[in-house]
Amino acid sequence: MGGTTAIKSAVDQVQTDLTALGAAAKDDYKPLVTALQTSLQQLETAVGDLGNGDVTKNMQTVGTDIAAVGTAAADLFTQLKATCGS
Repeated sequence: MGGTTAIKSAVDQVQTDLTALGAAAKDDYKPLVTALQTSLQQLETAVGDLGNGDVTKNMQTVGTDIAAVGTAAADLFTQLKATCGS
C-alpha cells in the first residue's frame, strides 16, 4: 500500500504531533510551529489534487510544497537546537 493515502496518513500524523508541540511550546516557537503546520496543510492539499487536472502542474506544486515543508522544518529545528542544545 502507498500512494497518496500513505502520504496523507503520514502528513496527518505529523500535523497531530505538531499540534502537541505547539501546545507545549513556548511563545518563541509557536510562529515556527504554525509555519510548519501551514506548509504541511498546503502539501496535503497538493497531494490530494494529484490525479485531477494537469499532472505536470500538480507534480510541480507537490515539489514546491515539499521544499516549503523542508524549509519550515529546518527553521523550527534550528531554533530548537539553538535554544535547547543538540
